[in-house]
Amino acid sequence: MLRQIVSRLRPEDRELIWMAYWEELTREEMAEVLGCSVGAVKVRLLRARERLKSLLETREPVGDERGVP
Repeated sequence: MLRQIVSRLRPEDRELIWMAYWEELTREEMAEVLGCSVGAVKVRLLRARERLKSLLETREPVGDERGVP
């Protein structure tokens, strides 16, 4: 379910979330991969997390969450 929601993010946000949480890269490693500063990674990741949070808060309940088996 979380991957489905992440897939709805913009590609650049999805890439940051993927690197941070699935690949578990450090901010420094992410900056090197993306060719930007650590500060830029922190800001971009913060914004990506905010967009992800918004999607999570507004999503439709599915399966057991609606009381449907």
